[in-house]
Amino acid sequence: MRIVLLLITLSISSGIFAQNSTPYGGCASPLSQTVFYEDLPEHIYAGPASGGSCSGNYVYQWQWSADNVFFKDIPNTNVQVLYITNEMNLRTNQPLPQTIYIQRKTICGSEVQYTNSVSITYVSSVPIYARLEIAYSDSSYYDDGENISSDKMVSGYVRFYSDEACTAPYHVPANINYKIRQCSHYETGGTVTDGCSEPEHLQGIAFVGDSESFLDDILSWEYYEMVFNWDTGQWEITVKGWDDYELISADNCIIKPPVYQAHSNGFGQTNNQ
Repeated sequence: MRIVLLLITLSISSGIFAQNSTPYGGCASPLSQTVFYEDLPEHIYAGPASGGSCSGNYVYQWQWSADNVFFKDIPNTNVQVLYITNEMNLRTNQPLPQTIYIQRKTICGSEVQYTNSVSITYVSSVPIYARLEIAYSDSSYYDDGENISSDKMVSGYVRFYSDEACTAPYHVPANINYKIRQCSHYETGGTVTDGCSEPEHLQGIAFVGDSESFLDDILSWEYYEMVFNWDTGQWEITVKGWDDYELISADNCIIKPPVYQAHSNGFGQTNNQ
């Protein structure tokens, strides 16, 4: 009886150690993505397989599924990293939003292993309203009794809304790239100069789940200089300038006019230029 038990124990132990030669299929990422139906997802990365009894001669095959249960091969995807193209047609006929699942199969001789599955959710590009909202963030002021100068730095946000009146913040279902143009106005000695940056002043991105994107690097100005005219007893503006900004593009968004304060006309008075 002891001998039989010993043989059983050795057989079980031998099986445990044999499992160490089973190949490891790797880990796929990102675990989930949400994209507009018309767009392509980011590439799906999986580390190299390891182990097994095939001396490293692994064969990769990417697969996709509509239910995360039954997977089928994606043609011509015997690669470590999957770059999704429109030709793969990895969508279903179900109403939006719809989710598909992707995994990588690794073949090592007669052994087969899989990565975890990752999900891609396609959503409808419903109307999203984007608006640039500018606010003054910092300022400086100089007054020596005869000369006054003031300048203001600005910061702001690109904010997203689900309604045209821009009252209901909207958390975007996919990354949104946007571009902002800067337009400058400058007056001195009776001469006025206006101009806009081409093609854009800055680019930014609002990430999935965000309802706003902070613009921390606009760092522009509003500036004026005033001199006291002793003949008239009035302060006169000798130099005046400002920058305005315009949201010129935002992926899959309807762009609304920007919001910013009226420009200064000296001593805190404002105009609507």
